[in-house]
Amino acid sequence: MLERSKRSSAPEAPRFLITGSFGFPNGAGATARVRSYALGLLRGGCRVAVVPLMVAAPGSVLADTAADGEWRGIRYCYAGGSVVGPAGFLRRRWCEVRGLQYLLRMIRDAVRSNGLDAVILYGPELRWIVPLRMICTRYRVLLVHDRSEYPFVYDPPGGVLRRAYRAWYMSSVFRLFDGVVVISKLLERTLAPRMRCGSWLLRVPIMVDADQFTSAEPPTRGLIGYAGNVGHMDEIEDLVLAVASLVDEVPDVHLLVIGTGSHRQVTELRAMIERHGMTERVDLKVAVPADEMPALLCSAEALALPRRVGLFSEAGMPTKLGEYLATGRPVVVTRTGDISEYLTDGLDAYLVEAADVAEFAAALRLALTESASAAVGVRGREVAFREFDPAAQMRRLIQRVCAAESGNAHE
Repeated sequence: MLERSKRSSAPEAPRFLITGSFGFPNGAGATARVRSYALGLLRGGCRVAVVPLMVAAPGSVLADTAADGEWRGIRYCYAGGSVVGPAGFLRRRWCEVRGLQYLLRMIRDAVRSNGLDAVILYGPELRWIVPLRMICTRYRVLLVHDRSEYPFVYDPPGGVLRRAYRAWYMSSVFRLFDGVVVISKLLERTLAPRMRCGSWLLRVPIMVDADQFTSAEPPTRGLIGYAGNVGHMDEIEDLVLAVASLVDEVPDVHLLVIGTGSHRQVTELRAMIERHGMTERVDLKVAVPADEMPALLCSAEALALPRRVGLFSEAGMPTKLGEYLATGRPVVVTRTGDISEYLTDGLDAYLVEAADVAEFAAALRLALTESASAAVGVRGREVAFREFDPAAQMRRLIQRVCAAESGNAHE
């Protein structure tokens, strides 16, 4: 699978394998980040293969995805041989075990044939980290971890044992990696003291292939777009309420929700929309393939990203923000985490304080009706090209990997 990019003849370009808990090429935020990794590395002349370890439960809402294939020049295959696993939790876990065995053999064979320089792991699961650390040590392959969320941010408090496990994980597990890539300053500050001596930490923000988000078609008048996991019900409900408050002032306002999630979550979302009397003004599309996403987002006149205040929003940075900006449409987003480091209110986006539905609605009104909003969208697109280009960001990762292999990990 590890074919070299045809764009570069540099024989020394590193070879990467990306694996972990995500779907590919279709999926949610994790998938979008992995796609950006792969595209950026490919354009840097690297060999890259993607091997998802995820096994979805039967009945999951998924876009059509083959278990192996090629997407935009990137070879991928599901380690378990199937996108959807068998019925039953234990049977799916066994399928994951078999997939992990396949992945370990793939790493061994890659080292023995064309070579392999680094494995990038997306996902926090200890059952994958330990065996990958062992085989990477055995074959002198770098093990790199991508951390885009604060550890255990969605976990319930738990009892004494659970708290003890979290404390042990935070103090020990990050020392197993040769390098860690984080998405925010908060994660950088949190994980830096937990790394072992000689390893490295690199902050890489969201990435987007902005060239894909262009359209010659004019946007649909009054259409507000949103993309994300439908499990974030509170954020979507804030958006629905904001849009509902605009109906009298902007009669043609309506909302497009492009979502991923389980059948149960989709059903609950539909019920929430109906409860607020917005069924006729909200169009819900689920499991949209990656190649169809740019056109859908470009069809909106404005794009919205409401976020609640919390550790998850302060430590993370949603990949869809980069996609929104790349469309050139005005973006309304809550001011959380590192977002204000890249965007300025009224200049290249409309920034709103968290948990204020009325203020969010006011910003949406400006994005839809203000004559200056078109220029705001254009400047937002410039930010996407300047700050979030996958090739530019992955050049930094390639340099770190090359430095680590030459013994200069902190260059």
